[in-house]
Amino acid sequence: MEKITVDYQSCDKLVDFLKKHPVPEDKEEPTKINLPEDVTKNFYLALVAICHQTTPMTGPALQGTVDGTFLRGWDYLRAAMLKATANDNSIVYPASLSKITDKTLSGIIKGDDGKGEISNLEERVRLLNDMGSKMQQSGAGSVQQLFEKSEGHIDNYGEKKGLYELLSEFEAYSDPVKKKSSYFLSLMKNQGFWNYSDEENLLPVVDYHEIRIALRLGTVKINDEELRSKLANKQEVTWQDDIDIRSGVQKALVYVAKESGLGHSKLHYFLWNLSRNCCNRDSPHCSSHGGKCALPQRYVQLGQEIGSVSCLFSPFCESSGKEGKLFDHVVKTHYY
Repeated sequence: MEKITVDYQSCDKLVDFLKKHPVPEDKEEPTKINLPEDVTKNFYLALVAICHQTTPMTGPALQGTVDGTFLRGWDYLRAAMLKATANDNSIVYPASLSKITDKTLSGIIKGDDGKGEISNLEERVRLLNDMGSKMQQSGAGSVQQLFEKSEGHIDNYGEKKGLYELLSEFEAYSDPVKKKSSYFLSLMKNQGFWNYSDEENLLPVVDYHEIRIALRLGTVKINDEELRSKLANKQEVTWQDDIDIRSGVQKALVYVAKESGLGHSKLHYFLWNLSRNCCNRDSPHCSSHGGKCALPQRYVQLGQEIGSVSCLFSPFCESSGKEGKLFDHVVKTHYY
């Protein structure tokens, strides 16, 4: 038996739920981005490039206060980067990215109280340097030029390179499962910046939140006992195990998105929000939110409409209310 398999019966339970209930729109939480359009595109390119392991299984989470609001993970990184970019639009363009230093990025991350820190700072700086330098070498002064070079294609077509391949030339976007590139392309679409000639080739976004909820729902099964034990005990897995697990989750998401008619982006935002807020690592809301759930209001409203007082997936989740839940796996990576 394969180490990792998709359980289509469990997938169908999720599909059934998605067909019965109105899933909220896929969008970023309200954030005022008063930047010129081209600056915003490059802002997201740089932001997504270094957004990985912000709430790691081991070690401190990225968190702090920006403009008086306490934030964590992606939300904190976005707010800190946005504030810096608003002060100096040039920092998200190739010339600046190729020369950004540890000191500069550290200063951006500090937050209002000067205490904000991010793990593997040097690695993130290296990823930005690599991307900025390669864009300069190719003559691209903006990510918009990559879009124009692709002629709006996600995958390669004929002898032309699509956006997946163009982005993969940057180390930050070289993930075989294409997490960051899929997320960046989804952002460009959802923000109304880009439309794609082959949108059907845009893959689901797979990060650790979606991994965790897939393993707990049972849409993906870990059949190898040694690997399953590592996930249950928060032990590090191999690089290949990571790729295999995420590829399995991606395969399940492709199936669910197609069968439900929901689409990859809408499915991603739904699962991502539920997992990071309800199906968290150590205190999931299987029976009750406990008054501490930070779900965005549109998802709270859905719960109210269907009479749910706990995680929306509790009625059909294989691990709901059970001990020994699996965790997203521990791996050293900058892919997600």
